[in-house]
Amino acid sequence: MSKCNTLMERVEEVIDCWFDSGAMPFAQYHYPFENKTLIDNDKQFPADYICEAIDQTRGWFYTLLAVSTLLGKGPAYKNVVSLGHILDEKGEKMSKSKGNIIDPWYIIEKYSADAVRWSFYTVNQHGDPKLFSEKEPENSLRKFILPLWNSYLFLKTYGSPGLLKFKKPCSKNLLDKWIISKLNELILKTTEALENYNITGAARGVEKFVMNELSLWYIRRSRKRFQQPKTKKELRDVSQTLGFVIFEVIKMSAPFIPFFAEHIYQDLKDAGLKTKESIHLEDWPKTTKKFIDEKLNKKMEKIREIVKLSLAERAKAQIKVRQVLQELTIKDKALKDEKDLLELIKQEVNVKEISFGKELKLNTELTDELKEQGMIREIIRNLQQMRKKQKLTPKDIILVQFKGDHSISELLLRKEKEIVKETKAKDIDLVKGLRKGKQVSINGHKLQLFIKKVKV
Repeated sequence: MSKCNTLMERVEEVIDCWFDSGAMPFAQYHYPFENKTLIDNDKQFPADYICEAIDQTRGWFYTLLAVSTLLGKGPAYKNVVSLGHILDEKGEKMSKSKGNIIDPWYIIEKYSADAVRWSFYTVNQHGDPKLFSEKEPENSLRKFILPLWNSYLFLKTYGSPGLLKFKKPCSKNLLDKWIISKLNELILKTTEALENYNITGAARGVEKFVMNELSLWYIRRSRKRFQQPKTKKELRDVSQTLGFVIFEVIKMSAPFIPFFAEHIYQDLKDAGLKTKESIHLEDWPKTTKKFIDEKLNKKMEKIREIVKLSLAERAKAQIKVRQVLQELTIKDKALKDEKDLLELIKQEVNVKEISFGKELKLNTELTDELKEQGMIREIIRNLQQMRKKQKLTPKDIILVQFKGDHSISELLLRKEKEIVKETKAKDIDLVKGLRKGKQVSINGHKLQLFIKKVKV
């Protein structure tokens, strides 16, 4: 056995390649000629776990045990993570002759190595065979990596300039307290799962948090605080909260998706965050149990269920969410005094009032006033899409020009202040000879919209 730090030379007297693999725990320290205390005092022996495919049962798994037993040391490892084989999507072994092989470099180039990794962690338990198809890494991108990346980009785009401190947030806002509660719950469950070698459970928990809690609820319901904050403190609180959550999530994700987590980490470093050389040198996140608010978690779960049922009623009535409705009746009287939670329902379902009754009921009657409010929201949505297409920043001021029939033109001019505020516009001008821009239909009214960036 040669020392690891010396020039290695090939020798003819090789016992067996499997003996070499089984001797690895001792050979790496040149035992027993050096470093005896590391092995004899159990400082670097036995291993916490070993990981290989199922076919290594008679290979590496066995010879590690056999060589260690011959030396009187007992088991060389405490746990085994045994991986299943990768098969084609029909469950057959991949083979050139069958023509069912998939070029790994093509998949990695198209979806990234980390998307492939994540799909292996989440598609099924690590010990089960993987029936591989291209849709798996594609799902990993769609359900986890892109939502996490978009959450980070949202923070970069709209967050407060002082967000790069990432102290533990102390915001009193209900949504902020909830996401911090869910984050600490996630850290606790993920840590427990990994300590029990439940890799799939750990990865799925992180994915669910990023997609359902962070992206589809917290950021959606916090957009106004980012884009139109009432005070500097409101923007600072929400920025600090989101920044802290993302920072902890990428630290948890780093063992699973090392390149992507490192990319965000280095980007934060370039932006001024004082960090270590690499995310892989960071400590694993710790749970702060006092931040876990189980009562708040259950209330928010109830709120989201009410929203889900209410949106189903909208869909049944074929009324778009952008159309304001007058009233939603819910049966959960325990929420009567929860003003902040009720406000979340109003915003998400897009209703003016919430009342309480024996059953959930959505008032779908549309008055002329409600129709007008829905039309304005649709116009604002189109203008925001145009801003995004032109890659304008939130700070950019625009001029809005439009051409339409008398009815919709009168509506735009009457609601000018609201449109200006929501779209960061300087002015809204009616241009009768407008020949450029975007053609849209708003409740049957044809409208032509044009925007351009202007200097203030």
